[in-house]
Amino acid sequence: MNNFYNFSLEPGKIKENNRDYMDENPIISVIMPFYNDKKYIRQSVISVLNQTFPYYEILIIDDGSKDEESLKELKDVTKLDKRIKVFHKENEGLAMTRDFGAKKSANSAKYLMFLDSDDLLEKTYLECAYWTLETNKDAAWAYSDSIGFDADNYTWNKWFDSEKMKKENELVSAALVRKKDYKKVRRIWIKRKVSK
Repeated sequence: MNNFYNFSLEPGKIKENNRDYMDENPIISVIMPFYNDKKYIRQSVISVLNQTFPYYEILIIDDGSKDEESLKELKDVTKLDKRIKVFHKENEGLAMTRDFGAKKSANSAKYLMFLDSDDLLEKTYLECAYWTLETNKDAAWAYSDSIGFDADNYTWNKWFDSEKMKKENELVSAALVRKKDYKKVRRIWIKRKVSK
């Protein structure tokens, strides 16, 4: 596989031309859970700031970090762009942290982008995912293949197969999701949880 992808081309190593666009009504809320991750947070955020699609906000949700160096790095990262907002909460784990971020998303946000603080986006990801959902009205979410870097170089190519997904979760968490569909699934999940 290494013949097809140069793993040294990690997105977000350098902040590209300034796309510091501020719209009071972002279309996408990028939700990044954060927990003591000083090593990758800057590169991950820069990979979002380098996007060709500028109509987003970045919500970094600190899930009760205790490491002072990580919290200092997080504070420094917020100075990179006006679209970055940080929320601090008690440690509850990844799922609850993503849900917290979804609740904090802008009312104008039509889409939620879930991105872990050690994941990177290729610079056209948001634009391609946005137009995929805009032109496929029945689709609830869009995702792509992913590339592993750092200690373990790999490509993750998994075609959508609903029957296989009922047995195995093979999709990456970095996906653009329609906010209305996320809320609908969340309501169903809460009803089931309450009725048990």
